[in-house]
Amino acid sequence: MSGFLTFVLVIVSIVIVIAVIMQPSKDGGLGGLASGGVTDSVFGAGRNEFLTKATWVLMVVFLAGSLALAKMETSQRLAKESEVNKKSAAEEIDLGDDITAEPKSAIESTGENVAPKVEEKIEEVAPVAKPEAEKAKEEAPKVEPPATDK
Repeated sequence: MSGFLTFVLVIVSIVIVIAVIMQPSKDGGLGGLASGGVTDSVFGAGRNEFLTKATWVLMVVFLAGSLALAKMETSQRLAKESEVNKKSAAEEIDLGDDITAEPKSAIESTGENVAPKVEEKIEEVAPVAKPEAEKAKEEAPKVEPPATDK
C-alpha cells in the first residue's frame, strides 16, 4: 500500500510542477518582454482560474497523501521494533514463552512468577563473571591522581 501511495505522490508532484509553470504571473513577468506585453493565452481567458483551482486541489491531495504515508510508515516501523524488542528480550533471558508484550500477562497466563527463573540464570552466570571481573581489575593500569603543588 505504501508503494502505491508513494507512486501517486510522485505523479501528483509532477502534475503540480507542470500546473504551476503553466500559470501566468500576475504582473506579466518575463513573458511580457518576449511578446511585447500581449497576455492572451492559447487556452483562453479561463485558463488561469482552472489552473489555480487545480493547483489547490493537487496541493491538498499531496498534503493528505504525505501525512497518510508518514502515518503508515511510522506504524509499520513501530510494529517491527516492538517485535524485535520482544524477541531480543526473550533470547537474552531465555525464559521461553513466558515473555509477552505485557509483563503482567506472563504471570497471569502461567500462574507462576518468572523471578525464580531469572535468579537461576544469575546464579549460572555469577561463577564465571566474578573471576573475569577480578582478573580485569588486576590487569587494568593503575592511575594515580596528579600531584598538586601547594
